[in-house]
Amino acid sequence: MRKIYLVRHGETESNHSSRIQGQADIKLNETGLAQARQVGEFFKTIPVRAVYSSPLSRALVTAQAIAGGKNLPVQTLDGLKEIALGEWVGFNREEINARWPHGWETYFENPLQAMVPGGETILEVKERALKALQVILQEAPEGDLVIVAHAGSIRALIFGLLKIDFNNFWHLRIRNASTSCFTVENGKFYLEYTNLHYYLQDSLKTDV
Repeated sequence: MRKIYLVRHGETESNHSSRIQGQADIKLNETGLAQARQVGEFFKTIPVRAVYSSPLSRALVTAQAIAGGKNLPVQTLDGLKEIALGEWVGFNREEINARWPHGWETYFENPLQAMVPGGETILEVKERALKALQVILQEAPEGDLVIVAHAGSIRALIFGLLKIDFNNFWHLRIRNASTSCFTVENGKFYLEYTNLHYYLQDSLKTDV
């Protein structure tokens, strides 16, 4: 039996201002850096053999905060990146609806049917995230793992592994710097918990 921990990166200014960032390489803000340090403290007492991350800096810096306390390298995989959100990057809800009427509501209410201009589908995210997980499990066949990624790619892994209806994709909350966990036993994945973030100081808990 082993555990796979899925950690979302800390907060960025785009998170704070509710602007779409997709695969843009937005750095952690001061809150996000503090969150990353606290995630690192949380994992100090958890035995982990390997740490993987999306290559986007907000995830990578969060992963380094975890790996640094264990003298582990961070290995990156493109398949763990956030959902590509094309022409929406940099815009907030009001700006998106002004340019693409009802675009926001359509995307979040019908995730399987809608696609952002220049972006990718939810199912495409699922396929690449699950392929990345397969690579990770082949490279690190034993021991507990940490995977640091994004709300979208973490949801895709959870929904894909549990075969949950992707129409409910946006109903699972994955907060900044939260941890979700699977136990793997005899090749089967069992969800232990999602969105764990009690280890963050109250002032560092965000709604995003």
